Amino acid sequence: MAFVERVVTEIEWNAENKGREVTGVLVSVETVQYIDGPGIIYTVKGAKPGEVIRFKGATRLNQRIHKTDVGKKIAIRYNGEDKSKEMKPGMNAPKDFIVLVDEAPESKAITDDDLPEGF
Repeated sequence: MAFVERVVTEIEWNAENKGREVTGVLVSVETVQYIDGPGIIYTVKGAKPGEVIRFKGATRLNQRIHKTDVGKKIAIRYNGEDKSKEMKPGMNAPKDFIVLVDEAPESKAITDDDLPEGF
């Protein structure tokens, strides 16, 4: 049995992390309750052994990542704030992301019908 230390990295989508990329397998989409309302936290199993990445949702992430994506490979790139639209006073600019999800069909289980005759 080989044990691997799990290292959890929490990411904040802020100016410091502009250009940050997250790649791995989406392992959970959790609905949480904050003081100012509900939110979402995503957990990704990273490419390195034991790497776990967690981050809060943002409007554009929540529109592009779904609970049905759990178990799929994903890649996310944070491009910073989208300042292309004029914002109302007191509103924050939306966060801009590129989200890729591996939509390859899942492999089906092998049945007796798939085996050569006489096997």
